[in-house]
Amino acid sequence: MFIKSIKIVVAVMVCFAVMAVNSGNVFAGKIYVWTDKNGQKYFSNVPPPDKALEDLEIRGSDSHNGTSINKPQKQSKESLEIQKRPESLSSSYNVPADIKLLCEKKWGSNYKMINYCIKKQRAAKREISGYAGTIRSNCEKKWGSNYKMINYCIKKQRAAKENIERNYSGYKRKWCEKKWGSNYKMIEYCIKNQ
Repeated sequence: MFIKSIKIVVAVMVCFAVMAVNSGNVFAGKIYVWTDKNGQKYFSNVPPPDKALEDLEIRGSDSHNGTSINKPQKQSKESLEIQKRPESLSSSYNVPADIKLLCEKKWGSNYKMINYCIKKQRAAKREISGYAGTIRSNCEKKWGSNYKMINYCIKKQRAAKENIERNYSGYKRKWCEKKWGSNYKMIEYCIKNQ
């Protein structure tokens, strides 16, 4: 009975220790402080859409450099550009609506990652435009408007098709092609595992 009580106490202490260690992550990031025209003070993790960036007080808690949450930081307008809302990106850089929606859905209000996602998706969309045929249409059906995954899918399917054509023939290949149609990755897997 005594040992069981000790185990419970130790387990509770471990839980509290884990919670204490992880609680610091809640305060990571920047806090934007501004006052509206009525004198109301606001605190937010994103800059307000209608305020000039140079009019904001930014308080940071950066886990990488140990900045205190209560110590105001001075930042230039250029250093805040990446934190602008994605609406500004769509007007400035003509981001296609499907890419913007995909990246916003995936990254929420993490505008730095939204910007990165948009950049990668646009590059993939440009690369995809060089492909045509069944492989492309199958990958587009599977991945919708996620151009990065469509591009990855096309590359993997083309590599599998080339491997099949170069290295396999006979009954196994015909049987797997009949079963999997134009899904070359599955045909390749089928041939290797039959």
